[in-house]
Amino acid sequence: GSPADSITINENLDLLAYNGGSASKIPLLKDSNMLLAKYEYLISHNSEKYLVDKSNKSVEKIASIPALPADLALDIQFSEPSGNNYLDAEETGTVSISIINNGRGEAYGLHPSLALKTSIIGLSTGEFELIEKLDPSSSKELQTTIAASQNISSKTVEFEINVSEKNGFDLYPPGKLTIQTKALVPPALALMDVGINDLTNYNGRIEPNEVIEATAIIQNRGQGLAKNVNISVHYGDYVFNAGEAETSFSLGNVQPNETKEINFSFFATRKAETNLPIRLEIKEARGLYDQAVNAGLSLNEVIKKAAEVFVAGKEQSAVAITGVNAISVDIEKKIPKSKTVNKNALGVIFGIENYKNVSPVTFANRDAAFMVEYFEKILGISRNRIYYKTDSDVGQAEFSK
Repeated sequence: GSPADSITINENLDLLAYNGGSASKIPLLKDSNMLLAKYEYLISHNSEKYLVDKSNKSVEKIASIPALPADLALDIQFSEPSGNNYLDAEETGTVSISIINNGRGEAYGLHPSLALKTSIIGLSTGEFELIEKLDPSSSKELQTTIAASQNISSKTVEFEINVSEKNGFDLYPPGKLTIQTKALVPPALALMDVGINDLTNYNGRIEPNEVIEATAIIQNRGQGLAKNVNISVHYGDYVFNAGEAETSFSLGNVQPNETKEINFSFFATRKAETNLPIRLEIKEARGLYDQAVNAGLSLNEVIKKAAEVFVAGKEQSAVAITGVNAISVDIEKKIPKSKTVNKNALGVIFGIENYKNVSPVTFANRDAAFMVEYFEKILGISRNRIYYKTDSDVGQAEFSK
């Protein structure tokens, strides 16, 4: 016979509608007492089996009364993007499972689930999709995610993976997954050095009303990634941005031991403080590692040349934080004033960068300027007893005096 053309569906019981068409009635097995108590008869339609409820005539797709048993097995894999086998803070890993039916019968209504078995704050898990049917000797691959928040702690974390089956052929024993989480490793952003190009007389000094081009070196000296780093340059009283020079810089992500440069341009009046009020604000995406640092530039003091910036980096599996090669050498740093006085001494300093028949000597003028300051402060030679000339002012006549 055929059931009615339309049968009510009970969605809460995962029932499937049957609208029109023919279906054959299959008698229930006499020893299926539990089924006989609830269901009126079994029908078969489009190669699927359904039970008709006695009370409301609803149809439940169960494919129960299996002819042969299903036998579920599970394969589990875990991966994370950094490749260090830890689920790091702010990282999302992937759980991949393969559900295999090793039995001789079909498995129906498979519901895989991932359950956290360890007490930990800062982990969230996704869900696996459901599997309607799994034939004998077949498998199905599924994926879900495990995400670690910024405040995750370092811990060994256990999960249990269960797969329930409509007819009770649940996965046994449940699958086990153990991973290790790793707490956030902070970055440590630092202003490593600042050099200048003075565009008026190239003597390596910041003088009043002179346009200065400055290069600052920022380094991540921590072991953690610095995310979305931004630098802004701020000037105090009597220090001004030169023309349309940039004052805001986006550095993006800065890896451990990585260095990045910014270039800014300014000028100062005579009223500016000797220690120029130039501040660099360093901001990072998380807001936990922001800082403001002084550029460390002074009026009328010899400053290292920006053109000499050289950054030494080193890539290793375990990140070694290396120093940035100094823009200055020892003699170029703030030269202390000694108590030595040489009243009768004379100093002769020539700085020649450009020659007619040979290659130029880079920074000779700047080095000569350093030596003038060195003669005055360390050797105690008064400025009026130092004979100091550079480039075209130095001719054969100077050497003949």
